[in-house]
Amino acid sequence: MPDIKYVCMSDLHLGAQNSLLTNLTPNNKSSDTSAPGPVLEALVECLKELIAHNEGATKPTLILAGDVLELALTTDNIAAMAFERFIELILPESGDRLFEKILYIPGNHDHHLWETAREMQYVEYLKTPKQKPGESLEIPYHATSMFDAEGKDAGQWQNAVPSVFLNGIVQRYPHLRQEEIGTIYPNLALLTEDRRRSVIITHGHFAESMYLLMSTMRGLMFPKATKPELTWDYEAENFAWIDFFWSTMGRSGAVGTDVEIVYDKLQNETQLRLLINNLASGLANRPGQSGWRSWWEARLLKKVFNLVLFAPLERVSFTNDDVFHG
Repeated sequence: MPDIKYVCMSDLHLGAQNSLLTNLTPNNKSSDTSAPGPVLEALVECLKELIAHNEGATKPTLILAGDVLELALTTDNIAAMAFERFIELILPESGDRLFEKILYIPGNHDHHLWETAREMQYVEYLKTPKQKPGESLEIPYHATSMFDAEGKDAGQWQNAVPSVFLNGIVQRYPHLRQEEIGTIYPNLALLTEDRRRSVIITHGHFAESMYLLMSTMRGLMFPKATKPELTWDYEAENFAWIDFFWSTMGRSGAVGTDVEIVYDKLQNETQLRLLINNLASGLANRPGQSGWRSWWEARLLKKVFNLVLFAPLERVSFTNDDVFHG
């Protein structure tokens, strides 16, 4: 049996109270981040057992494919401490580490990790000696190359963007001062040795119409507008919506608590349609507006919301053009 080269995991939602991998207090009313939970410990033990069968000395690469940290429904500190417990198990100070390298592909619930990484990437671009004041600047990148570097550096993931937040967490440990978690977004291609075929790993949020809301609304308002073709285009049009509602809104004080209720309703189409109807009626029934006008406006808003949120999804193609030129 060939050695395991990659371990891919997603949707751990570390820090979320409804995640089995988040340790809870005895009354289950809050997160207990002081220690790893039993399910998280059992998961890591399973990983150890799998990797133990490798015959070679090289450790596999861990690919965290989105929603590993819960940044939508809990605060940064809770998610960070829950991630610390995970890191302590897989990269222990004493004993063998499980993985040689960690790559991170942000999803929708931790999309903000990509936003912070790409902003720091742009800062580094501005600081390069060849960028002189007064010269034309490129726009910030909305995606990374999904391929690793070629030639002698192949497999070193030179195109990965340092994950500012995650590196800030892991480098607090003395034995991990030099540890670098690289960010690839939104697609990662694992190439065969002849570099002719690949497996593409992605969190997959762009395969759902909910995360293409801005593109859908633009198409409804401007039917003749050019439609997005590349993953970069979809991210450019929808990143603010994804980051606002799916990666930061849940941390917005008391409003965030209500947003969690909305998240729960999004899991059920009947409840989502009811929520949409309530929203449309609330927007239409403004003080001083006649009843018949409110009724027609509410009907129109309901149709628009249902069209946008439940529209048939067009297939998003991932091509070589999705790589940036830097």
